[in-house]
Amino acid sequence: MASESIAQLESEDMLLSLEMTRDLRVRKIQVEGDNE
Repeated sequence: MASESIAQLESEDMLLSLEMTRDLRVRKIQVEGDNE
């Protein structure tokens, strides 16, 4: 049972980091678009 919760936490953490990197990428694109 403990290993299941750990795996769930890791997958949630992966999703969070994926969302963060995607958000950063979108912001970078927006900033570069504003510069043009």
